[in-house]
Amino acid sequence: HVHECRVTISKSSLLQFFTRIHPATTKRNKPWPLIEIYCLEFLLDFTFYEEGQTNVPKATDAFEVLIQLARCSTANVRILALSVLRNLVFNVTNRPRILTSMDFMNLLHFTLKNGNLSEIGVVGSILWSLIANNQKAKLITRTAGFGQSLQEVLGRLSLDKTPDDAQHRDLAKIIQYVITLLKTSDAKSDVSAE
Repeated sequence: HVHECRVTISKSSLLQFFTRIHPATTKRNKPWPLIEIYCLEFLLDFTFYEEGQTNVPKATDAFEVLIQLARCSTANVRILALSVLRNLVFNVTNRPRILTSMDFMNLLHFTLKNGNLSEIGVVGSILWSLIANNQKAKLITRTAGFGQSLQEVLGRLSLDKTPDDAQHRDLAKIIQYVITLLKTSDAKSDVSAE
């Protein structure tokens, strides 16, 4: 995780592997699922840093491939792809592109409706990052119906038989806080999200 290594990776053609791991290209035949996991684990580490957050989106088909992988039937691939997308959202320069992507918004809705607790938690943190201190993002996410989707998640969580689970409680808090952020419109209320 040395800065010089990240810069070298950014300047190299290493990130051009996205077109090779696209599910439409690989048909997800062996050994591709394992290669996808290795690539996503690398990207998860790399996008933790600014160099990764700024350079991964510049790679050919990066967003498209990550969104496709986040829709895969394999839970490990889905959570890794969502986590990489979450890391990309943390960089302000990526937000306009992300906010205008219908595929990305549809992926978030789909995950809120059908995802497991971990996946929903990642989507909650994606939405939190997008809307904190960003009125335009709040308007876009409200208009896209995320308030309703988040309320439905809270409803499902309240009906769940394992409310004593710490992950369950933490997820409910995250979702409730994102709902609160979506409802607020003044800059003062967003300061606590930093």
